[in-house]
Amino acid sequence: MCLALYGFGARQLADTGVYEYNDVLFRADTRRAHADLTGPRDKVGRRSSTHPAFVLLHHPLGRGLTNGLAAAGLARPAARKVASATLTAAAGAASAVLALYVFRASGVRPLLAWAFAAVLAVSTAHWVFASVPETFIFSALGLAALTFVALQRPASEWRFQLAAVYSIAVLVSNAVPVAVFALFRHARVRPKDWRDARRSLVRAAGSTALALALVAALGAVQQLVYPDAATARPTQLTRESRWVEWGRWLETPAKTAKILVRHFAVDSVLAPAAERSWNDGRPMASIEEAGRAAYRTRAVAFALWFAVLGVALAGATRVLRRPAVLLALALVAFNAAFHSLFGNDRILYACNWTLFVLLVVACAFDAAGARARRLERPAAALLLAFLLAQLHGNARLFGEIRTAVAGLSAYPPASSRANPSDAQRPDERRGAPPGAE
Repeated sequence: MCLALYGFGARQLADTGVYEYNDVLFRADTRRAHADLTGPRDKVGRRSSTHPAFVLLHHPLGRGLTNGLAAAGLARPAARKVASATLTAAAGAASAVLALYVFRASGVRPLLAWAFAAVLAVSTAHWVFASVPETFIFSALGLAALTFVALQRPASEWRFQLAAVYSIAVLVSNAVPVAVFALFRHARVRPKDWRDARRSLVRAAGSTALALALVAALGAVQQLVYPDAATARPTQLTRESRWVEWGRWLETPAKTAKILVRHFAVDSVLAPAAERSWNDGRPMASIEEAGRAAYRTRAVAFALWFAVLGVALAGATRVLRRPAVLLALALVAFNAAFHSLFGNDRILYACNWTLFVLLVVACAFDAAGARARRLERPAAALLLAFLLAQLHGNARLFGEIRTAVAGLSAYPPASSRANPSDAQRPDERRGAPPGAE
């Protein structure tokens, strides 16, 4: 099912220009990721400061698939698009499957675990970013694997390291979840005294440090294999500070809080209608500042989602002490705090938190049904009804994205600068050029 969904999304967006332009789909670096997955070896890896070993781990697969499809007679540009779509779809499907096991390991009953895994698969975050070339669906895969391994009892260190290294290698900010999971693994039992607590902290710190060291080693190998790749150094990461906007909480606190609540509680699961915005003189699809009208087009689906949240709220007090729920809440809090300052279109980063939001909702929803047996079947019917409405609503999103970026090829081509993805890009949305719609 997942591969069919993501294949549908890829076909809908294949001819829109998202492979040729950055910053036209929620400010995603689609052109850069497409090159990193399938481009020539000497033309990839130019923005490795935040993705330390992404190219090393994925480019051989993407390039090999591209060459195989081209040898089979497919034109190389089409072969590259199919290869990109195949890799992102596979990552999205694998993350949904792992989410199923995460829900089961967290105590969610089988039927509801399947249903919430399907909700994740059809979510805005996963459906969109498993359909276009970007790094975030691979981050979702790493975080799902990390969560699944951390919830195992006992979990061997080498399995944890595999998931941790992959997570950080594709997105450097995943070092924070890795540290949280490492502490969770080594401090699972209440410490007897301060020495026991210190021992747990030291082990967690050592596990995190080992993962970082292994990622650094992979980055060094990547730099040797790919000439344009650069190792991730603190000085490189400081360039990302241009996306940090400290004045948000001082100048527009109500607006900032509203956007964060929307993106974490609603938009990452079920998106409002996409709107045409403008960035660097080109049309862009965005939902960052969607108004009420954008939500009315999915009124039934949103009503059902709020009903699901209402049922989950009824069971919330019964699961707040579960380790998996506390862990998920901690990671949701981290992402909310981080992205209250970092980034523009926050839906771009939603793959990093959607699993954890749904993990909390799934556990609480399950607990509410178990508490009142007579409501168990109506609650399951409600969830199924929402899943169908979500499927319809998010499928419409792809048509709205096409409309939002229509005519993109008539605008100036992608930058000819040596490194368009890493060059200074405008932080503000620019108005539409004269004569544009």
